[in-house]
Amino acid sequence: MTNLKFFIGLFAIFFLLSNVIYSQEMDAHTVMQNCIQSHGGAKKFHEIQDIYAKLLVKSYTKDGVFENRLHEYFRQPDKLRIEMEPENGSSTILSWDGKDAYRFVKDKAEKSDDPKLADHIQESLRFIRLMVLTNLIKDSNLKYEKYLKDKNVHIISQTDAKGEKIWLWISGKDFRLQGAKFHYLGDQKAFNIMFIQHHEFEGMILPRHTKLYRENELVMEAWLSLARTNALENKDDFFSDLMQKARLKSITTTPHRRGS
Repeated sequence: MTNLKFFIGLFAIFFLLSNVIYSQEMDAHTVMQNCIQSHGGAKKFHEIQDIYAKLLVKSYTKDGVFENRLHEYFRQPDKLRIEMEPENGSSTILSWDGKDAYRFVKDKAEKSDDPKLADHIQESLRFIRLMVLTNLIKDSNLKYEKYLKDKNVHIISQTDAKGEKIWLWISGKDFRLQGAKFHYLGDQKAFNIMFIQHHEFEGMILPRHTKLYRENELVMEAWLSLARTNALENKDDFFSDLMQKARLKSITTTPHRRGS
């Protein structure tokens, strides 16, 4: 459960300092515009109203490896519902309707007053926005940090409206997002994310395989098998009424194909 909070555990990002690279000037906004274009284009991301994602998540703890299948439903700007199906044990639903947290455990649905649960869901919202680049477009202050010549990687930092900061690693070859670094809820140790594979999902290029490290310790891996946009037919009460089942529009195109 501790590690799954990053997806609860599975998408704020992700001027003004310019650098000379490849004999041409680039700044943070130029790199980010290229990154957004490489992942599907600003028009695609502006059109996103909701996202459904299906993932397999493995958490690595001192007590062993735990596997969950996750169904995540995100609706702009701040609603999130996560349905977890563990390898062993009962299914759990955690949700945030933009104001309050809810959970469904052992056939009981309830509104939660647990501030830690609310914080974890907020961090998950931040992560989802990272995955789908929505916060690259607004509510952020970007800064060009450095260029790693040996890796051909641009490092851009982003600070959101709440003052939270994240560092992004962006390929100098194809401008794909390769990873990120951030601190989780005041933790002194940094968390590092690696995006290993990219695939196309309905016109978006998203990471298919993600690794999360607490400094150098692997704490979680996630595999994204399906991502759909603007497919959720339920109204907003879906995020507070956990007895509702998700209703998704029929698929008319291939869900995904290989990217890079």
